[in-house]
Amino acid sequence: MPTIVGPERLKRISQAKAECIQNWKEGVSLEAASGRKIDELLCYVAADRWRLASGMRKQANRMLSGPRPQYEAR
Repeated sequence: MPTIVGPERLKRISQAKAECIQNWKEGVSLEAASGRKIDELLCYVAADRWRLASGMRKQANRMLSGPRPQYEAR
C-alpha cells in the first residue's frame, strides 16, 4: 500500500496533540474558503494592518498640528 506522505511526517502526525491537529484543519479550511494559500493570506493581513496603522498615524498627526488641536474643547 503506497503512503501519501513519508514516515517522518506520519510520525509527526501521530505524535501531534489535538490542538495542533485542529490548527492544521483550520489552515486547510482557510485555504479552501479563500482560494489562497496561507502565505498569501498572511501578506494580505500584513498589508491591511499597515494601512490601518498608516491611517491612524495620519489622524494623530492631524490632531497634533493645525491652529488649534482638535482634541481641545473650547
